[in-house]
Amino acid sequence: MTDKKHRLLLCSQNANFLNTFRAQLESDFDVQLGASPDICEFLVDDWSPHIAVIDGDQMGNLTSELRQSYTYSQLGIIVISMTEGIFKEEFAFRSGADHFLSQPQDYKSIVWRVISLMRKMQGPHLPSAAKYEANDKPASTITIGNVIIYPQDHIVKANGRTLKITPIQFK
Repeated sequence: MTDKKHRLLLCSQNANFLNTFRAQLESDFDVQLGASPDICEFLVDDWSPHIAVIDGDQMGNLTSELRQSYTYSQLGIIVISMTEGIFKEEFAFRSGADHFLSQPQDYKSIVWRVISLMRKMQGPHLPSAAKYEANDKPASTITIGNVIIYPQDHIVKANGRTLKITPIQFK
């Protein structure tokens, strides 16, 4: 029995959009690339992706067009821009994006947003997001000699006593 993958639609006129992460995306998800707004709208209608990842530098207007036809529970939308700017982020959210990401440097920064959307959209028509979440959970404790570190709680204990440390010291 094969594991059903989430469908991601990458919407960009730039063939190199997310090229750095494309191999990883294709191994984790069922990925299609739409090179024009018309192709992307066709693929959303015909292929029914779970999430659309839109190039905010080239196809920002596509967000509002898709949002007019698809509710937040039907299609998750992530807008990614390779250039910084609060106006791009504001435009993305005002147009109906669920998430905005500027200049992603790490594959996980994209996957975390996909996981977040899958949790919100989770239903019988979607495969489980659990397989992605299991790899992202930090260790519950780290023990070095008589020092125990609790990363999730930002607590450090030595010889059974809780140490008072600043956030910078904790890092």
